Amino acid sequence: MAGFLLFSILAVLSTVHAAPSCTCPCTCEEKAPSTQHQYTVQINEEGTIFNQVTDVDRENQIVVFHVPQHNIVTANQFMLDYNTGLAMTLFPDLNVCFLSHMPDDMLTIDKLEEGLSEMANPQARSTIIKRKKEETYERAAAQPVKDRSMLGDQMAQMCEKYPVYSTEVVPGASIEQDGGMKAP
Repeated sequence: MAGFLLFSILAVLSTVHAAPSCTCPCTCEEKAPSTQHQYTVQINEEGTIFNQVTDVDRENQIVVFHVPQHNIVTANQFMLDYNTGLAMTLFPDLNVCFLSHMPDDMLTIDKLEEGLSEMANPQARSTIIKRKKEETYERAAAQPVKDRSMLGDQMAQMCEKYPVYSTEVVPGASIEQDGGMKAP
């Protein structure tokens, strides 16, 4: 579910020039140096409003989504490493990390940051319209990854205290549903 939420947000960012009418007060704070930015986006998911913080480190080509606990979603950190093409989800309360490959259609870091910047602008209101959602299911390997040499430094550091399980998409196990626009 957390992965679905994140990919829903990423899909929205690719079309962030949407209709103007959402209540989405957001902020963008610049971290030192200027190659690192932090975006706080207020999200309304099925009536639950929460702030999601996203760190973008352009120098190291890393994006980290800090997803708070909400509804049935467990708090997690989701890292995209554009250097290695890997994605890692850390569930600190569950003491586990899950490793996967970034999808082929993942936004570039430039497009992702552009979308986050637009969503973080309190003057720009936008509506997230969910026309169709597709949930894909992944399964974790039975044993944790022993050789972590393929991980970038930041990803290795994020999960150094936790077992890392590789995941793979379960072929043919996806659900596609039509959905209408939900009012915030």
